[in-house]
Amino acid sequence: MSDPVVAYAIIATIISIILGVIFYLKTKLKEEPAETQLHAETTVRRAAGNNRGAQQRNTRARLQAVLAERRGEVEVEEPPTPPPHMAAAAAAMPVQHHSSDEEEGDDDEAGTVMAHKGGKIGKKKAAKLQLKAEKKAQREAEEREREEQRIKDAQREEEEKLKKEEEAAEEAKRLEEEKRRQEERERKEQEEYEKMKAAFTIEESGFDQNVDDKNEEDLLHEFVTFIKQEKVVVLEELAARFRLKTQAVINRVQDLQSQGTLTGVLDERGKFIYISMDELEGIAKFIRQRGRVTLSELAEASGTLISLSPDQPVVAAS
Repeated sequence: MSDPVVAYAIIATIISIILGVIFYLKTKLKEEPAETQLHAETTVRRAAGNNRGAQQRNTRARLQAVLAERRGEVEVEEPPTPPPHMAAAAAAMPVQHHSSDEEEGDDDEAGTVMAHKGGKIGKKKAAKLQLKAEKKAQREAEEREREEQRIKDAQREEEEKLKKEEEAAEEAKRLEEEKRRQEERERKEQEEYEKMKAAFTIEESGFDQNVDDKNEEDLLHEFVTFIKQEKVVVLEELAARFRLKTQAVINRVQDLQSQGTLTGVLDERGKFIYISMDELEGIAKFIRQRGRVTLSELAEASGTLISLSPDQPVVAAS
């Protein structure tokens, strides 16, 4: 009776071992597919990431090629095709969204993918690139225009500055020249005045008895007044009256004419005819009224325009 019990116990033990082995094998089989799937998904994600990086590089290369083509620098070449296993891995991966500018640009331009031949891009993307290039060109043109205007303004300011400096230098030079001429004129007038006074200086035989009564300025004033009152004077008589040499009288009359103190005519017969400013204005008025006047007409009119009679007698100097 003990033999069947032992047999049953052995059979039960064997069955338990078999069931444990079966359960272990089932559990192992369930774990292996999960690990295999996880490994496969990891591999696919890595391949997709590499493919996405390649796609981004290709996109940048295409953009640079399009811009270069618009500038006429290079021709667009068809971007390299990714390896088949990378393309398959990218296709197996679900579409993921990214926040970078380049990936957003790719998502926005999904409907305008590159054609498989000719290296061309879609119309939407081409229009966007063209608009961007036009804006950039416009900004560059505006910047060049502003720079040119700044250069022109700086040149104009420099020219105006140089012009003002030249004008200031010319004005200073003109004032200096005018001052020099004024000083020269005053110096000459003073020299002539000194010469004129020297003509009345008492020498060996003249005016000995009048030195204490009249100074040189009084003699000069009397000399000019006598000529104006007499109107017509003979130079020899004038020299005898003031006890001077005839040539000295001629020189003094010419000096007085150059200074504007006396106005008149010194003829070749040794006479001086004094003409007042009123008489000169009358002659000028006569010429303006008549227009063209001959010398004979002017000489004839001078008899009425110029008075040759003395104004009043002058007491002779003793």
